[in-house]
Amino acid sequence: MLALRVAAGLQIDPNAVIAIVAAMFGVSAMAVQNALVRISLKGAPSTAVMTTNITLLTMDIGDMLVARDPSDVAKARTRAKHTWRAVFGFVVGCGLGACCEVAAGLWSLALPVGLALFALALGVASTLDGAIGTPPRMPPPPA
Repeated sequence: MLALRVAAGLQIDPNAVIAIVAAMFGVSAMAVQNALVRISLKGAPSTAVMTTNITLLTMDIGDMLVARDPSDVAKARTRAKHTWRAVFGFVVGCGLGACCEVAAGLWSLALPVGLALFALALGVASTLDGAIGTPPRMPPPPA
């Protein structure tokens, strides 16, 4: 997406093919993010539907403050403990993204691209290390 946007230049017609393809890469990246959270972090709140997470956190905080049944308060507290981190990360990420956009414009996309490539390199290195560091299992000798 970053490469296509840079190639298209600063002034781009939103109906141009390159703009549409770049946007679809962005949508694809969000889909991959959503799938990876579901696969890798089972039980964690989704990082792709923040409106839902903020709504649920707000409702849980309300339940913790006004619910009369202690079991309802305990359930709300448990849910809030899982959700608040995602909401906090979202708010911090939005702030950092806005600051980067003001400071670097389109090139602010280089930060998430760089972090994604770094994560990919770590994953590949971990996989290769596991494949190289573990000797193959030999069958036991015949008795």
